[in-house]
Amino acid sequence: MIGQSPAQAIANLLQTLQRCLSCVTDAVLHPAPVQGRGSDNYLRIGLGAAGGRLRGDGPAVLIFSEYVATEQLEGERRRWRAHAVGYACSLAQDDGHEYLSYHWHDQGPSHVRTPHLHLGAGAGLGWPLLVKAHLPTGVVLLPAIIELAIDLGARPLRADWRETLAVARAALAEA
Repeated sequence: MIGQSPAQAIANLLQTLQRCLSCVTDAVLHPAPVQGRGSDNYLRIGLGAAGGRLRGDGPAVLIFSEYVATEQLEGERRRWRAHAVGYACSLAQDDGHEYLSYHWHDQGPSHVRTPHLHLGAGAGLGWPLLVKAHLPTGVVLLPAIIELAIDLGARPLRADWRETLAVARAALAEA
């Protein structure tokens, strides 16, 4: 997302992500600085540990956090870009067992730094090696996760969810 300052770029990104989430949950995103990074230009946007409740016959909970960096656009004095540099997004059962979880770690204990998918115990695969595997993916944006949740039985909360996700997808792709 683009803005005239780092704060405005982050606010624009936060608004777009929140609009995506409003398609399936009433949960509210919260930005927070990340300890140990030493920069105002790096933060975490997330739903918190409880995640967002989903309605319908599909997954019961969406857990989402995104790590965001801001940078000044080259040659531009008053244009900043806020963009994802990592994420963790899961669809889970009521009891917290994950069906699947998309990760992209830019830091932390994992040795895998590229976007990947985990198939959780909630998926009922019965094959421990696959549950531990980091299945490679490209970057998976929040609109795709919301569409997947709906495909799996989450009930949309907005009649215009398709248009909302299409607009968000285009905006996030430009970031």
